[in-house]
Amino acid sequence: MISMVDTIGKIENSFIHNGFSSGHEAISISVNSELVIQNSKINNIYSSGTISLISNDGILNIENTEIYNNLNITRYYNWKFNNAGSVITNSNNGRLETKNINIHDIITSTVFFIKNFSKTKATNVTMSNIEIYNYGAPFTTYDTTDAILDVENVYIKNIKQYGDKHGGLLIWLESYTEVTIKNCIIENGFSAHEKSRIVYFLAPDKCKLSLINSEFRNINLAHFLIVFDKGNYLGLDNLRFINCKSYSGIFLISNTSGEMEINNIYIDGFNKNMANMDFTTEILNVDYLDLIYGYLNISTIFFYGKNSALKINNLTIVNSSLYTGFVTTTDIDIKITNSKIDNNLIFNSFIYLDDYIRSKYNIFNTTFNSNIGMTGVIMQNRKSYYYDSELHYFEQCIFKNNRAIKNGGIIFSLVDVSDSIFKDCKFINNNAEAGSVSFTKKKIYEPKFIPDIYSDPDNILNNGLLYGGPFVTNPNRVLCNPIEPKFINSGDNINVNCSLLDEYDNKYNLLKDPETASILDVVFFKITIENRELSNYNKVKLKGKTHNYCAEECTLDNISGK
Repeated sequence: MISMVDTIGKIENSFIHNGFSSGHEAISISVNSELVIQNSKINNIYSSGTISLISNDGILNIENTEIYNNLNITRYYNWKFNNAGSVITNSNNGRLETKNINIHDIITSTVFFIKNFSKTKATNVTMSNIEIYNYGAPFTTYDTTDAILDVENVYIKNIKQYGDKHGGLLIWLESYTEVTIKNCIIENGFSAHEKSRIVYFLAPDKCKLSLINSEFRNINLAHFLIVFDKGNYLGLDNLRFINCKSYSGIFLISNTSGEMEINNIYIDGFNKNMANMDFTTEILNVDYLDLIYGYLNISTIFFYGKNSALKINNLTIVNSSLYTGFVTTTDIDIKITNSKIDNNLIFNSFIYLDDYIRSKYNIFNTTFNSNIGMTGVIMQNRKSYYYDSELHYFEQCIFKNNRAIKNGGIIFSLVDVSDSIFKDCKFINNNAEAGSVSFTKKKIYEPKFIPDIYSDPDNILNNGLLYGGPFVTNPNRVLCNPIEPKFINSGDNINVNCSLLDEYDNKYNLLKDPETASILDVVFFKITIENRELSNYNKVKLKGKTHNYCAEECTLDNISGK
């Protein structure tokens, strides 16, 4: 419709509408051409093939312009910008600058398509009612070399991604480009594809992306929201996630091998719809083996997959539901400072460790308040016995009103965590069925508390809701009373009271404790003749109920001999 070759032109105060271009871009600017579009509207202009509405290889400036289609007109509907098309393409050595543009009611593969050596600056961009098909996103890079994409003040509302290929709700970054996105808001985003995400970052080692001061509201995806698979650098600062949902999590960082720093992350209402369920019932049905073998959709905040260090400053997670806070597949150091973890449902623990999920944590000046979890709400260690004790360090942290459905209000560990330290931390009104602060396999496995946890008058240390005090271990001995009589007469009853005790002399609740596998495995009694060497031993036989499985109060009755 408009083709510019070695030309300088301007379109101003215009209304271009109801047109179709077959086999070519509707508006084309060649290498040596310049075009300015100002104060105009472009409506119901379509192109066939895998091409763009506007294609720029020269210099293009678009300002105060509205681009939109009427999707209710059926004769235009199938002539969308095709599955590989775009609204605006900037390619070769093109220079594109847009300011105050409104793009809405568009079906396309991408809105801004960045190629080759191009430079693009987009400021004050509004997009609404956008449908992305197959590969692509509102901003997409492809086959770029030293390209630059600078985006500031972008608002995207009601964006959906469809098709048999996964895409992105903000950016698809797969080639050598330096990208900066500031002041971005995406509201109401959805994708039916299991691998679509907000940020798709799978690019060469020189590629960089900075995402700054952005907010994502009501985003519903199956995959992680922000994914860094491959590239040189991902900078994240001042991001907010409000009422978002993902079966996987928020951040997947699998590329960096150096130190990564993330600042000012606010998460509110993540997977919030899960907060209305019967949490106690649901959490008891989670199969631990599903975590190991990947059958369970695990929702976490951070998934980190390479040897490196991660620093997080000012992390807030509130009113959210998640399986665990972190999943790490390699030994890395994680430092968290000045953060708040409040009022969350945590199916497992905020810090969950086993043979497959491991790392070391240093946490400073952080509050953990009113969180509910299954076992060890804040830290749980289920590593095998082949692993040495690891240092996890907490300083000036507050643990208040947290509750474990089972054992260990704050800490649960099957292995030695005695090298871990809680320094100048407060423990206030935490609860669990057993061990409102800690449940460990052995007393010597417990972490160190500096100063002694009982010496701080600010600490409120509760007893377990079922049994025991603030600290409980696995039971390590059986106490049965009375042990008399040793001799019985025919027809006598024997009554014995037995208890399982831990290293704090806490009496294990045999009948009610949820960790008890089976009541048949608790106490076994058997009546035998004491001295087999007596001459008349073979002449004595015991009759009646001479052995039994029981708990607490055990009775062997109607014993007789002849």
